[in-house]
Amino acid sequence: MKKIYLFVFILCIALSMKAQYPWTPAVPVTDSITDNKNVNIFQDIYSMPPVRDSVFMVWEKSTDSLSTEIWCRNLQTMGTPFPLLSQPGVHFRNPVIGQETFGDTLLYVFYETDLNGNEDIYYIKYLADGTISSPVPVRNTPQNETNLKYSNNFPGILWEEDGKIVYQPYSLPGGYGITGDTVVLARGNCHNPVMNSEYCAWEKQIGNETQIYYSNYSYSTQQWSAPNKIVDSGVNKNLNLSESSIFPGNVLLWQSLSGGYWKINGYDLGYGGGAISPFYFENSNNTQPAYYFAPLIVKQSWPDFGTFYTFVSDTTGDNEIFINSFMGYNLFTNFSNHPSGADVHPNFSSTGIYNPPAITIFLTWESYRNGHWQIWMSDLDWYLGIPDKKSQEGGIVAYPNPSKGDVTFEYKIAQKCMVSGQIISSTGRVIRSFSPAMKDPGKQKFYLDRNDPGSAIAPGLYVCIINLGDRTLQKKFVLY
Repeated sequence: MKKIYLFVFILCIALSMKAQYPWTPAVPVTDSITDNKNVNIFQDIYSMPPVRDSVFMVWEKSTDSLSTEIWCRNLQTMGTPFPLLSQPGVHFRNPVIGQETFGDTLLYVFYETDLNGNEDIYYIKYLADGTISSPVPVRNTPQNETNLKYSNNFPGILWEEDGKIVYQPYSLPGGYGITGDTVVLARGNCHNPVMNSEYCAWEKQIGNETQIYYSNYSYSTQQWSAPNKIVDSGVNKNLNLSESSIFPGNVLLWQSLSGGYWKINGYDLGYGGGAISPFYFENSNNTQPAYYFAPLIVKQSWPDFGTFYTFVSDTTGDNEIFINSFMGYNLFTNFSNHPSGADVHPNFSSTGIYNPPAITIFLTWESYRNGHWQIWMSDLDWYLGIPDKKSQEGGIVAYPNPSKGDVTFEYKIAQKCMVSGQIISSTGRVIRSFSPAMKDPGKQKFYLDRNDPGSAIAPGLYVCIINLGDRTLQKKFVLY
């Protein structure tokens, strides 16, 4: 009998170890001399091209009390950040990436601005030649249009306007021609909408209390359902609706005031619906929850599903980012671990490729350090299937990754070509260059000497870029 108990105990440990996931060490992805907030990363795991060389991030950068700019960065190459919108005395806020890589356009970015004296919604196009189109008005009225929301794989945008929740249908992809009239989904002191590709939800203020409603979109009728109330009383805010159309992806989370503390509550909007057991630390404020569900996985060394939760808690005395330490388990650890400041607004996003079928899941948040807000990030690669031999030949293998010391890189060449490469830091600085050289077909290998005399490499996130004639391979790796 004791042997059976021992076997079960060892099996449980093995399963827990198997479920642990390899997030990369967190790194800052914005500067530390201005305030950077409201980050958005293009999210789409269904329609990516076979080769990706861009994962764009946009965010707000406050230059002074009168101006707010919108900046952009390519996370795939860790390219240098650059401004998309900037004008003295004008606020450009709440950017969301509405479309990526269509024709000659790299990005469509929706945003809010007070350019005309009140808050209006516009979009711009960032083109492949590096130019930026003139702003195009989406909603330009005497009222304030705020709290803009957008969901990729869905034909429309959502916002708040004078206590109403308003939806505007748009055609996809490309031109964003209007295909229908605006629809008012809710009226009467309604605020802070959220949406994904099937649902939207919002808060409704009734006196000192906050109700929570949601509506479901029918693709067959192209109409929203009547509002459904899921929370009738109490103080509730900071809604977060996961972006997924795969069970159990349609999860709505929020924070609720109970017993003098903020706690996390949730509701599964799909597949019959129902309340989700709350998770939090007792006698602490637990706020700003976010949820991500990763699709099926058949890679032999990983479990079938990935369910990620994150939230902010002051259980350590400061606001810190907590995340479940094992997939699918409500066992939370301090991920930001920054006791001398504040870490807020965690959120998940993802982007993917076809070959091999995989996605990268991003966790971003805002961290207050040295008197300014920075955006920090971690990510992990999530495979949707077992890559075949042919697809494995199309990329770079880096090991060990993460590494405390040197790193070995391997790649394959189909035919003789000129090869060159670079190692780039998270700040966009080139720290190693490999001179062009003619290489024969077959497996190639090179080593990164971290402690090369006179140019030692500090801990952080890096990108290895290999140029193979008319092809470019990229691989992120971490040194610690």
